[in-house]
Amino acid sequence: MCKRLSDATLCPSCAGTIREAGYGFLFKHRCPVCGNPVLDTSYACPFCSEGKLSYGPYGKTLASLIRRYKFGGERSLTPLLAGLYLPLLASIDSPLLLPIPCSREGYKRRGFDQMIVITSYLARKEGYLYLPLFAKRKGKQYKLLSKEQRFHGQTLQLTNSKRARKQFQQLIAAGYTAVLIDDVSTTGSTFHQAKELLKLHFNCETAIVVLTNA
Repeated sequence: MCKRLSDATLCPSCAGTIREAGYGFLFKHRCPVCGNPVLDTSYACPFCSEGKLSYGPYGKTLASLIRRYKFGGERSLTPLLAGLYLPLLASIDSPLLLPIPCSREGYKRRGFDQMIVITSYLARKEGYLYLPLFAKRKGKQYKLLSKEQRFHGQTLQLTNSKRARKQFQQLIAAGYTAVLIDDVSTTGSTFHQAKELLKLHFNCETAIVVLTNA
């Protein structure tokens, strides 16, 4: 990020910049109910009111890392980005990670689905359970749609895998918390669609974890 040589993925200076970009560093106040960082305790906590947690704002350094990972093919950033989710997931009881998939066109362009890679890394290294329960409908690459198209378009559907659906029902019945997980939230419409699908088919409430809101 700073163009200096380092043996680590990020040098100490850049690693410090990422830490300082998080809400945990930027906000001094904590929600008296869930303990997550909030701008001001007089306003509703995003997690208590919406079940939503974000690492930090879409600032220069965090945004650059995400772009380099998704569009620059720097998959070596997987452990770094996956690690940013850990303090967020620690706030949730028995999280079951449900990655929001990238578009088919995005997959063809990149050769990988970044959220499947990150959630499988979290499962392998940190022991979290994850389940690819969603699939994207055919259509334009999501990042090429306008905000209005994103808000009104139905881009998400449940997987056709009966096994995945049954496994999800069993895990929810066992006490796991459904957690929708993505890297960037733009309009929030995809999360809204996912929550509606889970409510309709499984009568299930969900939490949302995202690195940043663009």
